[in-house]
Amino acid sequence: MKRIILLLFFSFMALQCSALNPREVFDAGKRAFELGNWREAEQFFSRFLKTWPENPLVNDADYFLNLSAIRLNPDQTEDKLKKIASLSEKIKLFKAKLPETADLSEMQADVDFLKMETGTASPTKINFLQLSPETLLHFFDRGWLPPEGKDPISLLSWLQNWSKSRDFSNFSNLRSKIALLSSKALFMIFISPLANDSLEEKLKKLDFWPIQKAIRDNLKIAYDLGDLEVKRNTALLGVSFEYLKNERKGSKFQFWQNYLYERGLSSQDAWCPISLKK
Repeated sequence: MKRIILLLFFSFMALQCSALNPREVFDAGKRAFELGNWREAEQFFSRFLKTWPENPLVNDADYFLNLSAIRLNPDQTEDKLKKIASLSEKIKLFKAKLPETADLSEMQADVDFLKMETGTASPTKINFLQLSPETLLHFFDRGWLPPEGKDPISLLSWLQNWSKSRDFSNFSNLRSKIALLSSKALFMIFISPLANDSLEEKLKKLDFWPIQKAIRDNLKIAYDLGDLEVKRNTALLGVSFEYLKNERKGSKFQFWQNYLYERGLSSQDAWCPISLKK
């Protein structure tokens, strides 16, 4: 009896799935994509393309399929050189087939990033200060740092120079990432007493002095504007900073600590995000 019930259940599910129309599958993929469920989105859009290759939404489905693949596994989707070639062709196709409003910046950033990783484009020949806000955000999401910013003070200088040359007031997520990166760089200087003393004049010129105020200001920006990942790393950095200032009973330490504990973070996992990379 149990076996018959299972067979009926799976038969019913199969009929339900087969009854789905193209729009329902596309919309399900779009919902999964918007919720950040990249694998589920990839499965829906793959199914759409295989089942309805002549549907008017095929280019849109292909677009979201490629973005889902990039976000699902940005470094190992396939051989990097093959990925550069295939994505470059897709970008050409989407430019021709999709409306001009279609945002291809993430795909192009992935191509540029992979070219640097594989040596097919030299980072020294790229003017990173000319990166658009969209491209810089995608680069940061991949753990990228500018070649000119491999130490804390150089990174702060680069971030300041880029920020002065761009209007990115509408890019809250990018502003939060820049503030978090600035906080990390300043924190590294703060816990390095010899460097801290020697860099006072440079930090004043960059408007990051006094350093403790600059750290707190940037932590606030990162927290206020950031997504959940940025908020978590901001809180971890904030706890570490206030702890080293011997402010464990202060309101700011309590705020960061409560934020982390209320979201179920175990103390054993509360490592300070000291690396400048993602």
